[in-house]
Amino acid sequence: MNINAQSFEGILVMNMTAQGMNVTQEYKVKGDRALAELKMGGIPVQKMFIDGEKKEMYMLMEKEQKIAMKLKIDDDKNNDKKQPKVTVTKETKDILGYKCTKIIVEDDKKSTTAWVTKELNLDFSKLSGKSKKGSNNDVLSKHGFPLELEGKDEQGTVTMKATKIEKTTIDSSIFPDLSQYQVQEMPSIGR
Repeated sequence: MNINAQSFEGILVMNMTAQGMNVTQEYKVKGDRALAELKMGGIPVQKMFIDGEKKEMYMLMEKEQKIAMKLKIDDDKNNDKKQPKVTVTKETKDILGYKCTKIIVEDDKKSTTAWVTKELNLDFSKLSGKSKKGSNNDVLSKHGFPLELEGKDEQGTVTMKATKIEKTTIDSSIFPDLSQYQVQEMPSIGR
Protein backbone atom coordinates (compact mmCIF):
# COMPACT_ATOMS: atom_id res chain seq x y z
CA MET A 1 0.00 0.00 0.00
CA ASN A 2 1.39 3.36 -0.98
CA ILE A 3 0.55 5.61 1.95
CA ASN A 4 1.79 8.73 0.19
CA ALA A 5 -0.99 8.63 -2.40
CA GLN A 6 -4.43 7.16 -2.27
CA SER A 7 -5.82 5.61 -5.41
CA PHE A 8 -9.20 4.54 -4.00
CA GLU A 9 -12.09 6.40 -5.56
CA GLY A 10 -15.61 5.92 -4.33
CA ILE A 11 -17.87 5.92 -1.29
CA LEU A 12 -17.02 4.52 2.12
CA VAL A 13 -19.59 4.40 4.94
CA MET A 14 -18.48 3.73 8.51
CA ASN A 15 -20.61 3.47 11.65
CA MET A 16 -18.89 4.77 14.78
CA THR A 17 -19.95 4.43 18.40
CA ALA A 18 -18.28 6.50 21.14
CA GLN A 19 -19.45 7.60 24.58
CA GLY A 20 -22.99 6.38 23.91
CA MET A 21 -23.33 8.24 20.60
CA ASN A 22 -23.78 6.55 17.23
CA VAL A 23 -22.45 8.43 14.21
CA THR A 24 -22.54 7.39 10.57
CA GLN A 25 -19.61 8.73 8.55
CA GLU A 26 -20.03 8.79 4.78
CA TYR A 27 -16.84 9.56 2.88
CA LYS A 28 -16.64 10.43 -0.80
CA VAL A 29 -13.00 9.83 -1.66
CA LYS A 30 -10.98 10.77 -4.74
CA GLY A 31 -7.22 10.40 -4.43
CA ASP A 32 -5.96 12.32 -1.40
CA ARG A 33 -9.20 14.28 -0.95
CA ALA A 34 -12.35 13.29 0.86
CA LEU A 35 -15.64 14.93 1.75
CA ALA A 36 -17.16 13.43 4.86
CA GLU A 37 -20.70 13.86 6.10
CA LEU A 38 -21.38 12.84 9.68
CA LYS A 39 -24.94 11.90 10.61
CA MET A 40 -26.63 11.09 13.92
CA GLY A 41 -29.92 9.30 13.63
CA GLY A 42 -29.86 9.95 9.88
CA ILE A 43 -29.63 13.72 10.42
CA PRO A 44 -26.53 15.47 8.98
CA VAL A 45 -24.62 17.12 11.82
CA GLN A 46 -21.21 17.93 10.34
CA LYS A 47 -19.33 18.12 7.05
CA MET A 48 -15.58 17.78 6.80
CA PHE A 49 -13.23 18.23 3.89
CA ILE A 50 -9.90 16.39 4.13
CA ASP A 51 -7.00 17.32 1.85
CA GLY A 52 -4.40 14.62 2.49
CA GLU A 53 -1.85 16.13 0.12
CA LYS A 54 -1.86 19.47 1.93
CA LYS A 55 -2.36 17.71 5.31
CA GLU A 56 -5.35 19.90 6.13
CA MET A 57 -8.84 19.19 7.40
CA TYR A 58 -11.72 21.65 7.32
CA MET A 59 -14.88 21.56 9.42
CA LEU A 60 -17.48 23.15 7.15
CA MET A 61 -20.31 25.33 8.43
CA GLU A 62 -22.78 26.43 5.81
CA LYS A 63 -25.68 28.13 7.60
CA GLU A 64 -25.99 31.93 7.26
CA GLN A 65 -22.43 32.22 5.95
CA LYS A 66 -19.83 29.74 4.78
CA ILE A 67 -17.14 29.14 7.42
CA ALA A 68 -14.35 26.56 7.24
CA MET A 69 -12.46 25.76 10.43
CA LYS A 70 -8.99 24.77 9.18
CA LEU A 71 -7.00 22.20 11.14
CA LYS A 72 -3.46 21.34 10.07
CA ILE A 73 -2.82 17.60 10.31
CA ASP A 74 0.40 17.24 12.33
CA ASP A 75 2.45 14.30 11.08
CA ASP A 76 5.26 15.06 13.56
CA LYS A 77 8.10 13.40 11.63
CA ASN A 78 10.50 13.86 14.56
CA ASN A 79 8.32 12.28 17.21
CA ASP A 80 10.51 10.54 19.80
CA LYS A 81 7.49 8.88 21.41
CA LYS A 82 7.87 5.22 22.26
CA GLN A 83 6.42 3.14 19.43
CA PRO A 84 3.29 1.13 20.25
CA LYS A 85 3.48 -2.65 20.42
CA VAL A 86 1.97 -4.23 17.29
CA THR A 87 0.69 -7.81 17.14
CA VAL A 88 -0.25 -9.08 13.70
CA THR A 89 -2.32 -12.23 14.18
CA LYS A 90 -2.95 -15.05 11.75
CA GLU A 91 -6.72 -14.53 12.14
CA THR A 92 -8.51 -13.44 8.98
CA LYS A 93 -12.09 -12.78 7.99
CA ASP A 94 -14.03 -11.38 5.07
CA ILE A 95 -15.66 -7.97 5.54
CA LEU A 96 -17.74 -6.59 2.65
CA GLY A 97 -15.81 -8.80 0.22
CA TYR A 98 -12.34 -7.76 1.45
CA LYS A 99 -9.90 -10.13 3.16
CA CYS A 100 -8.96 -8.67 6.55
CA THR A 101 -6.30 -9.58 9.10
CA LYS A 102 -6.66 -8.93 12.83
CA ILE A 103 -4.00 -6.69 14.36
CA ILE A 104 -3.62 -5.30 17.87
CA VAL A 105 -1.84 -1.99 18.56
CA GLU A 106 -1.05 -1.14 22.19
CA ASP A 107 0.73 1.68 23.97
CA ASP A 108 0.70 2.88 27.58
CA LYS A 109 -2.67 4.61 27.22
CA LYS A 110 -4.54 3.00 24.34
CA SER A 111 -5.30 -0.41 22.89
CA THR A 112 -6.73 -0.83 19.40
CA THR A 113 -7.93 -4.09 17.87
CA ALA A 114 -8.61 -3.82 14.16
CA TRP A 115 -9.43 -5.94 11.12
CA VAL A 116 -7.40 -4.39 8.30
CA THR A 117 -7.28 -4.98 4.56
CA LYS A 118 -4.50 -4.24 2.13
CA GLU A 119 -6.94 -4.58 -0.78
CA LEU A 120 -7.99 -0.89 -0.59
CA ASN A 121 -5.35 1.68 -1.44
CA LEU A 122 -6.61 4.02 1.24
CA ASP A 123 -4.67 5.61 4.13
CA PHE A 124 -6.65 5.55 7.37
CA SER A 125 -4.45 8.10 9.12
CA LYS A 126 -5.07 10.67 6.36
CA LEU A 127 -8.79 9.94 6.19
CA SER A 128 -9.20 10.21 9.97
CA GLY A 129 -7.10 13.38 10.09
CA LYS A 130 -4.72 11.82 12.60
CA SER A 131 -1.40 10.94 11.06
CA LYS A 132 1.03 11.79 13.84
CA LYS A 133 4.06 9.55 13.40
CA GLY A 134 4.07 6.74 15.96
CA SER A 135 0.39 7.16 16.88
CA ASN A 136 -1.84 4.10 16.93
CA ASN A 137 -3.57 5.36 13.74
CA ASP A 138 -0.23 5.85 11.98
CA VAL A 139 0.98 2.38 12.97
CA LEU A 140 -2.40 0.88 12.02
CA SER A 141 -2.23 2.51 8.57
CA LYS A 142 1.07 0.77 7.83
CA HIS A 143 -0.79 -2.56 7.99
CA GLY A 144 -3.81 -1.65 5.87
CA PHE A 145 -7.18 0.06 6.13
CA PRO A 146 -9.38 -0.94 9.11
CA LEU A 147 -12.86 -2.14 8.17
CA GLU A 148 -13.59 -2.89 11.83
CA LEU A 149 -11.92 -1.36 14.83
CA GLU A 150 -12.25 -1.10 18.59
CA GLY A 151 -10.10 1.39 20.49
CA LYS A 152 -9.95 1.60 24.28
CA ASP A 153 -8.36 4.31 26.40
CA GLU A 154 -9.02 6.20 29.65
CA GLN A 155 -11.90 8.06 27.97
CA GLY A 156 -13.77 4.88 26.99
CA THR A 157 -14.29 2.67 23.98
CA VAL A 158 -14.67 3.69 20.35
CA THR A 159 -15.87 1.23 17.72
CA MET A 160 -16.01 1.66 13.95
CA LYS A 161 -17.30 -0.69 11.30
CA ALA A 162 -17.48 -0.28 7.53
CA THR A 163 -21.02 -0.87 6.27
CA LYS A 164 -20.52 0.08 2.62
CA ILE A 165 -17.64 0.29 0.16
CA GLU A 166 -18.51 1.33 -3.37
CA LYS A 167 -15.85 1.95 -5.98
CA THR A 168 -17.33 4.60 -8.23
CA THR A 169 -16.30 7.81 -9.98
CA ILE A 170 -16.45 10.87 -7.74
CA ASP A 171 -16.92 14.22 -9.46
CA SER A 172 -14.26 16.66 -8.20
CA SER A 173 -16.90 19.41 -8.12
CA ILE A 174 -18.27 17.96 -4.84
CA PHE A 175 -15.20 19.26 -3.01
CA PRO A 176 -15.65 22.74 -1.60
CA ASP A 177 -14.17 25.82 -3.23
CA LEU A 178 -12.49 27.18 -0.11
CA SER A 179 -12.24 30.66 -1.65
CA GLN A 180 -16.00 30.85 -1.05
CA TYR A 181 -15.53 30.28 2.71
CA GLN A 182 -14.32 32.42 5.55
CA VAL A 183 -11.38 30.22 6.67
CA GLN A 184 -10.42 30.27 10.36
CA GLU A 185 -7.21 28.60 11.57
CA MET A 186 -7.40 26.14 14.44
CA PRO A 187 -4.55 24.42 16.34
CA SER A 188 -2.94 21.42 14.60
CA ILE A 189 -4.19 17.94 15.41
CA GLY A 190 -2.66 14.52 15.69
CA ARG A 191 -2.47 11.85 18.33
